[in-house]
Amino acid sequence: MIGLQVIQIIMAPFPGQLTAFVSGYIFGAFLGTVLSMIGVVIGALTAFFLARLTGRRLLKYFLHTSTLQRFDTYTLKQGPFLLFLLLLIPNPIGDGVYYFAGLTNFPWLPYIILVIVTRLPSNIISNTIGAKATNFNLCHWFALGLTILILIILYYFNRKRIEKFLVRLASGKNSKREF
Repeated sequence: MIGLQVIQIIMAPFPGQLTAFVSGYIFGAFLGTVLSMIGVVIGALTAFFLARLTGRRLLKYFLHTSTLQRFDTYTLKQGPFLLFLLLLIPNPIGDGVYYFAGLTNFPWLPYIILVIVTRLPSNIISNTIGAKATNFNLCHWFALGLTILILIILYYFNRKRIEKFLVRLASGKNSKREF
């Protein structure tokens, strides 16, 4: 289960909530959450350091040194909040946020703390739903499926506004006009 969670972050073949749901179904809510979070932390660190090892070299070919320094300064200044938002709620770059963080000079220890704080609530919910799935009747499954479908549709039609809102919020500008 840990390996599946790592793979879903590095290669993103399927959503992390699905692996957390399966983890809860197989191992129960508590152990499933623990296993999922271990996988999330390992996957997040792996993506972070992969980007750090390879991405910075590539960025130097595409960005002037002063531009890269401004990017780093902005990310270090606004980065914790921006990363917090991108990790907490669905976002246009998905698991790419783990790689994005690695492209910055953001320290890895605060990054991992952010990952744990932001990913733990959704993992608890997904694992708990997975653990209770055997007790679901048709009405529960229908309600869950309908809720997920509505959230996906809402996100799909509002993803650009959400992205603009996150950027404005992270930069400290007035975001009320965007939403």
